[in-house]
Amino acid sequence: FKATVRGNGVGSLLPLGGSVTAEINAGLSTTISPAKVDILWWQGDFTKNEDFTDPENGAKPANMCLSLLDNGVIGADGYASFQISNFSKGNVVLAAYDGTGENANILWTWHIWLTDKPKDKLSGNYTKMDRFLGATYAPEISETGTTISWDESGNNDDLAYRNATLGFYYQWGRKDPIIGPNGFTSEKDSGSGSVLSAGWWKKNSGGTWTYRTSIDTESANSIPYVVQNPTVFYKSDSNDGRPDSQWFSDTFADGYTNVALWGYAVADYSIQGQTFSKTMYDPCPPGYRTPFHHSWKYNDNYRYADGENGGFDNLPSVDKLFDIDYGIVTTRDHFDRMWYPFAGMRNPLTGRYEQVGKEGFMNTGMPMRQYDTRTFRYTKTQSGQHAGGKGSAHGMMVRCMKE
Repeated sequence: FKATVRGNGVGSLLPLGGSVTAEINAGLSTTISPAKVDILWWQGDFTKNEDFTDPENGAKPANMCLSLLDNGVIGADGYASFQISNFSKGNVVLAAYDGTGENANILWTWHIWLTDKPKDKLSGNYTKMDRFLGATYAPEISETGTTISWDESGNNDDLAYRNATLGFYYQWGRKDPIIGPNGFTSEKDSGSGSVLSAGWWKKNSGGTWTYRTSIDTESANSIPYVVQNPTVFYKSDSNDGRPDSQWFSDTFADGYTNVALWGYAVADYSIQGQTFSKTMYDPCPPGYRTPFHHSWKYNDNYRYADGENGGFDNLPSVDKLFDIDYGIVTTRDHFDRMWYPFAGMRNPLTGRYEQVGKEGFMNTGMPMRQYDTRTFRYTKTQSGQHAGGKGSAHGMMVRCMKE
């Protein structure tokens, strides 16, 4: 992969139909000259118990199957290379560093998603992946009945496969995955100590590994700082769509530049089928992007969200017959059957997860006014869209849409 370009290299664009270029790069060059690339962290597969067991001796995780070639040294052509041995599902984040010592700074990161190839599924007038970004499993769903095929191992462990459908949380406008909940074992993290998460492994500068079941949180900060510290959840001071309800600093929240972080800032949001610039911060793989807010609607008769005006519709009765204690399945005409687990979200004020097993929240790529986002939400009875009221600091799942 090209290790000398940040993301896809798009760090500026014209938002809101304006004539003034928005420098969403916040002073970061779109090109870099790293000294090396190394593994930053790894998370395994929920269907394998050994992937969530602390080895306690700093050893490499049992099923971590990715290794860098040439010790992560960048080639003359600007490319870094890795290999996969004895493939095992999971997620890896690679980081480019400005030096080779213990105090080297991160210049950029890339998420490597190790899973079976996600299927493309119809979603109204658009096409989406069959799973959340980072999920390592999507179930087979009957096209005519109301059954879901879960456990493929024969071990009668449906919960592990349900857990594997949970992806990562993303703060709106960021590229960095934030570790999600520990499956459906608890509705919320109500503690006062560490901010809890599913298990994951952080690689230390000396080559050893540390197993963690929590994430770090800090107050909102500048985009260059956030890029340099990608595993942190950045908290806001409010959650109702103001300049201080963001993960980035107030100086960046000008109501013009910040709305373009994922590239969807246009003059008229109501027009379907528009094309937009995908930016360096979009977390979705090549060929996909964060979803358009109309992508849960075919027309007024067949929809899961209005798209433009917000509001909520009752779910069709058949949607609630599959596995309603853990999620919903879309069954309306013009929608392929897809599983949407109740993944909850991370609270923007604390970083703690909540509503797991109760509700699902997903980022769309669209802003709403100057400081809000458009959020898709679904419960055991309804689905729809919040047209505002959710600042960028909320942590929510992403369902990538085909470009």
